[in-house]
Formats: sequence, C-alpha cells, structure tokens
Amino acid sequence: MRIRTTERRSPEHGCAGQAAYQARARYRAEDAAAVASDIDTRSFQTSLTDEKVGAAVKDWSACMKEKGLTYGSPLESVADRAFTGAGTASDKERAVAVADVNCKVRTGLVARWMSAEAAIQRDLIQKNRAVLGKLEDAQRQELGFARQVLRD
Repeated sequence: MRIRTTERRSPEHGCAGQAAYQARARYRAEDAAAVASDIDTRSFQTSLTDEKVGAAVKDWSACMKEKGLTYGSPLESVADRAFTGAGTASDKERAVAVADVNCKVRTGLVARWMSAEAAIQRDLIQKNRAVLGKLEDAQRQELGFARQVLRD
C-alpha cells in the first residue's frame, strides 16, 4: 500500500500565528481602535499644557537643579544627545538616571502627571463612548472566540 502525501507549506508565521490572525480579522473594529489610539496620543499631548503637570515638571526641574543638572522637563533628560550612543551607559548617564528617578519620587511627578492625563482621557472617552463601545464589543467577541477554541 502506498501512502500519498501532498506537500503543504506552513503559513508565514506558523499555524498558531495564522490562527491568531484569522481570529483577530474576524473581530476587527479598526475605526474604533484608531479612536482609542488617538485618545492615547491626544491625552499625552494635552497633558503637556496642563497647569498641574506644568507645576509638577517645575518641581522636578528644581529638584534636578539642586543636583547640578539643568533640564526643563523629564522629556529633555531622556532626549539628551549625550546619552543617545549605543553601548554601556556612562557614569554620568547613570547619575542623571538616578537623579531623575529620585526627583520623580520626591516631587510625586509621575502620580501628578498620571492623574492629570487620566482626567483628560476620561473626558475623551466620554466624548467617544459610542465608537469605543464597538471596540469593546469586538474585543469581547474575540475573547469569547478564543475561550471557545481553547475549550474545543
């Protein structure tokens, strides 16, 4: 008896990758996902002009100045061209990173900024509730499908 085989190619990202793609494709809500992404971007950009964030950044900057470092904001310190090279961090880069973290803790910068940005996000979410509901529905359906596949 001769067994006949047909050569089949595996999908580009393997069978699991193909299955995941097909499951996600079934439950797309691209317009709603774009709105969610826009909310993320806009809330950060808007937070940069928030008075409470501005005050927190000023406090952080003053703390850094006490440590001999002159950065107007944490965004400036992480973008410092002196630290953009590849390889091991220099002693100065490590010292700036430690000062940055210590000043963030001392001034409560992260909590203050997060609170302001979360308020902005809540407002944007409320204004876009209907379209975000589509995304929630799509994700719920996708999760239900995944649970069903795992049970089978």
